[in-house]
Amino acid sequence: MTNATTSTLSENPASRIKQDLVDLCDSYKRFQYYCAFYCKSSSVLVRCCNMELDEDYVEGMARFAQMVIEQSQEIDLQLKKLLRTV
Repeated sequence: MTNATTSTLSENPASRIKQDLVDLCDSYKRFQYYCAFYCKSSSVLVRCCNMELDEDYVEGMARFAQMVIEQSQEIDLQLKKLLRTV
C-alpha cells in the first residue's frame, strides 16, 4: 500500500472499512477453500480406507462435512453482499 493510499484511507473511514472488508473477504475465501478440501478429503478417506467405523458415524461425518461447506459458502455470500453495500 502506498503512502498516498494510506493517507486517503486514514482520511476516509468509509474507504478504510471497505478495504478491511475486502481483506476479510479474501482471507475468508482462503479459509473456505481449506475447509472444503479438509471436509471432502476426510469423508472420502473414511469411506475408502475400510476403517472399521460404524456406518452411522461415517454418514454423520459426510453430512457434517457437507454442512460445513454449505455454511462457509453462505457466509462468503453474506460477506460479498455486505461488500457491495459499503
